[in-house]
Amino acid sequence: LGLTDDSLLITMARVDRLGNPIPDARPTWTSLNDRIVRVDEFGFVRAVSLGVAPIVGEVHGIADTIPLEVVAAYAADLGPTLPALAFVGPSGPDATDPEATARTITADSATLDTEDQRNRIATLIIATQPQRASAQSGSGTFAVAVRALAAFVDHRADIGFGTERTSGPVFGAELGVRFGRFGLRAHGYTGKLSAGTGATEDRDILDVRAVASFTTLPWLDLEVGANFRRYTTVFNEEKWASVAVGGVGHLDALDGAFRGAVGFHVLPATNVNTLAQSPNLGIIGSAEMSYRFSRFTASVRYELERFTFPQSSGFQRVEQFSILALRLGILLGGAPPPPIRRR
Repeated sequence: LGLTDDSLLITMARVDRLGNPIPDARPTWTSLNDRIVRVDEFGFVRAVSLGVAPIVGEVHGIADTIPLEVVAAYAADLGPTLPALAFVGPSGPDATDPEATARTITADSATLDTEDQRNRIATLIIATQPQRASAQSGSGTFAVAVRALAAFVDHRADIGFGTERTSGPVFGAELGVRFGRFGLRAHGYTGKLSAGTGATEDRDILDVRAVASFTTLPWLDLEVGANFRRYTTVFNEEKWASVAVGGVGHLDALDGAFRGAVGFHVLPATNVNTLAQSPNLGIIGSAEMSYRFSRFTASVRYELERFTFPQSSGFQRVEQFSILALRLGILLGGAPPPPIRRR
């Protein structure tokens, strides 16, 4: 399954020797490895970690097993993800149909408790069905995330005569879209930065960024983005435009509820309208911790930008921009996973 919102529903078709359904024959489900997959009493399966785990279905002493493989899901940037489920070697009379029979077995009458059961139960078919339309990782899954952003910004500039500092709160929003392995997100925020040590005036800030990403590995996204930032004072308007290239590595914990991520980007091109020279080096480092519950996400992110300019008249300009942000969001496109009920 491509989206982490999806779950897998395993069902049994209980029929007698004439092919008539037996509605009162309720199956029981068991996962032989809860560390990889979990199944509740209704047959809903959720992935926990990568690997292969058998699921056993049983009715009146007749049991069979279907193995499920957990593969990595590609839903980065939209909050923590769970692994996804895939089939391992389906067999049976109609194994070419991914939503049809996985295995068929014949009942052994000696294992049945009553004569009525021996006459009625002939076969047990374990079938697998997606709960709703979905796709394997890397295919056409689609998801959207919307987040509100509140942050504290700190800007420092050292031009060789001491450090000028302005800081203050900013507020904005972020939108993320994921299609298979490809993602696109954009944010915008604005606020007022108050003058601090060495600074002579307050300034307003407007920041807009767009980033495209591609998931190369289950734990790694490659990214390219563009950023526009404007500082406005009573005297002038300073505009920064830059391009960033880099990657983000992430690690999930507690069944995918928590995610830790670390990113590093290089800015090969940066332009500042009020400066004669552009930075000769720009880098961005980031760290983020996020939590997901059903459709809802919360994260804390710290990001640090540093720009070094060419020397001029024996002085070298260095600017540093940092932001500590709290983001609260909701995931759209599909229902949240059903709760897991342990027997």
